[in-house]
Amino acid sequence: MKTPLSVIELTVQNLDEPESSSIREDTERIKNGLNTVLYMARLRTIEQDFHIKPVNLAKLVHEVNGDNKRFYIRNKV
Repeated sequence: MKTPLSVIELTVQNLDEPESSSIREDTERIKNGLNTVLYMARLRTIEQDFHIKPVNLAKLVHEVNGDNKRFYIRNKV
């Protein structure tokens, strides 16, 4: 599933912004859904997959906002 998403993302890079922005949003939504499904599938072995550690919350929020800036601009947030 990740390979077709990557192909779509690479293809969209060659399109103009008005046509590509909705495709990028949908691709991002699909990717987030896929990551959620994969995360849930791994919950049975969570102790092997995750290491709990402190994080800088302000930095994390800044990164997430940067990752979603196109979505914010498109939806006038």
